[in-house]
Amino acid sequence: MNKRTLAVSEAVGCVVIYAAAVFLHFFYRLSGGSPLSILYGAVNESVWEHTKIFSAGYVGYALLQLCWIKVPFKRYVVAKCAGLYFLMLAMIGFFYLYTAVTGRNITIVADAAVAVLSDVFLVHRLPSEARAVPRSDKLRLRADRPLTGSCII
Repeated sequence: MNKRTLAVSEAVGCVVIYAAAVFLHFFYRLSGGSPLSILYGAVNESVWEHTKIFSAGYVGYALLQLCWIKVPFKRYVVAKCAGLYFLMLAMIGFFYLYTAVTGRNITIVADAAVAVLSDVFLVHRLPSEARAVPRSDKLRLRADRPLTGSCII
């Protein structure tokens, strides 16, 4: 695994995840309300629906990236699980924070900004750092690290 290849794939990942999220945001309306679209598309404008569409794009790209770049499997899965938890926690946490501060829900602008900030600064940075560990280091899952341990559950 090359650091440059990893950086390029993470940058491409940001674009692919946002493109998938935009498509999934309108998937329910485009499909005419089919039951399959309820699983992956946004039915209403809640923060939970936005979390669902970004998570679906994130997991889909993680599977593509796993096939595209040869990475240590265990380390990659743990890093992507931790990144997914951070994405969901950041989106939900920032949503309730700005709603409490402003007193209103500005879904479109704020959710897009929160998704960009959490994705770029937290989600893609964490897996890159976790996978950048030399191969000689072994991955150790410990109970005192709740995010790492909860990826296995």
